Amino acid sequence: MADPYYAQELRHMLKDARAKGFKINTSNYNLYKNTIRDRYGFNSFLDKNRYNYLYDMALGKSPYTKSAGNISWATEQLVRR
Repeated sequence: MADPYYAQELRHMLKDARAKGFKINTSNYNLYKNTIRDRYGFNSFLDKNRYNYLYDMALGKSPYTKSAGNISWATEQLVRR
């Protein structure tokens, strides 16, 4: 589990990215996605496809579902890593 400070910071970054409402695969969307992935070292322990799935779902951009419950679940999955 992430250090409490980092967990709070990650939640804030995801919330900020979600609030900005960038369209998927735009330069700003990918900037947030890459910054978060690199900042928290997700490459070292999380498959790229799994990270993309969780990130897109946490931002409400997943084609699977955009419910508040799934957004919250995906956010917490990333925080718990």
